[in-house]
Amino acid sequence: MDPDAPIVGAVFADCLVDATNLAVTARMTTTYPDSSATGPIRMSTPFELHFVMSDGGELFIRDKRGWLKGQGGWIEAKEGGSPQEVIADTVVKSYLGLTDPRVQKQFFATSQWKPVTSDPETVNGSRTIAYSGSPALGDATFDDYRIWIDENFLPVRIVSTVTLFGRTSTGQQDYQDWGEPVRFPAGLPR
Repeated sequence: MDPDAPIVGAVFADCLVDATNLAVTARMTTTYPDSSATGPIRMSTPFELHFVMSDGGELFIRDKRGWLKGQGGWIEAKEGGSPQEVIADTVVKSYLGLTDPRVQKQFFATSQWKPVTSDPETVNGSRTIAYSGSPALGDATFDDYRIWIDENFLPVRIVSTVTLFGRTSTGQQDYQDWGEPVRFPAGLPR
């Protein structure tokens, strides 16, 4: 691809998601104004993610099922369940929307992607090119959405500013160690 030319959304989405599926694993850190989380992610089938959050809680997603762990132990996400199950469901759906390749492919395809600059930047130790787009996700309005991609078309960093229900928030996702072995701790729910 020409690093100076815009990329059609469907092509961008196919390349990015295919690259993550080929790499299979990574370590991901998310940072938001009030929280952060880090842990391994597996992009294969089944999709798996395990995060330890800055508040000491944990999140585990296997395929489309998810659990949130707080002081009271693991709570399975359930739409329309108890208040704790509904909170877990909201968190799980949020992370699935940000990380699951099946969702990312649809999401990234909704926007044309333009290089921010043709000059490479070093991000997390990788030589990258930043792309900017305006993807659509339900009622969310992305005021700014940038993805730094390495020479293998793997995401290295994503920074997004979104306005939802009148509230604006900026978040960052950092990916490292693509294709390296990851380990999920014993005792996770199934």
